Amino acid sequence: QITNCGLISNLVHVIRVNLLGSDVLLVAAEVLWNVVELDWDGATEALGQEEVIESFRDFMHAVLTRGYRFKDKIFRNDMMVLLMYISKRVENRSLFASTGLMTLLLSYAVSEKRRKDLQASGELENLQGKVLPDLEDAPKKGGIPIINTQEDMEFRTLLWGTLARCCSSEDCAKLAVQCGLVPSLLECLDPEPPVEQQKWSQEQRRKIQLEALSALFQLVQYIPEAFMEAGGNS
Repeated sequence: QITNCGLISNLVHVIRVNLLGSDVLLVAAEVLWNVVELDWDGATEALGQEEVIESFRDFMHAVLTRGYRFKDKIFRNDMMVLLMYISKRVENRSLFASTGLMTLLLSYAVSEKRRKDLQASGELENLQGKVLPDLEDAPKKGGIPIINTQEDMEFRTLLWGTLARCCSSEDCAKLAVQCGLVPSLLECLDPEPPVEQQKWSQEQRRKIQLEALSALFQLVQYIPEAFMEAGGNS
């Protein structure tokens, strides 16, 4: 009944307009979780609306640029799990590209060096400006670094898996190629780790390599050309 009466879109709107850390956010998220668990098909269809995905985009932008607190990161991960479920419905994937959510998430999924290169060249701002006119200055704000805390490692895993799945959509795949998702994942497999991973423990390195491989196994099905161009077969 909750799915059919349109309450899901109202819950997502509550998440969009409330401040980070608000108790109202926690209640809205818990109700969403319960609805998805009880009616996966109906809930993911109801969540697959452009205005709903735009709401997720705006919230993720807020939490990625201003969510410094521990509970902000926990809530960020909860929202990422919901996005993972939404992406499992094939019909929803193109919305990640058309709303700008894909571009936003990609800017945090690629390596720090690649992100800086995209910013310096203006490519990231150009991609965001096409679909995110209200967030045009996002690249200048930098955002909060994704490091090696347990919460950030979990976020990275959810992020890579969701983006790789979305690349079955041609529009999402094009954005992933433009942002260099495949080369960034391949860098995680290099004997010499990316700069941001050089102080990580061996266990953390092994874990992130396994997650990168998992994402690459999906991506090679959708964008094999990017895999070959990045030397993924060598």
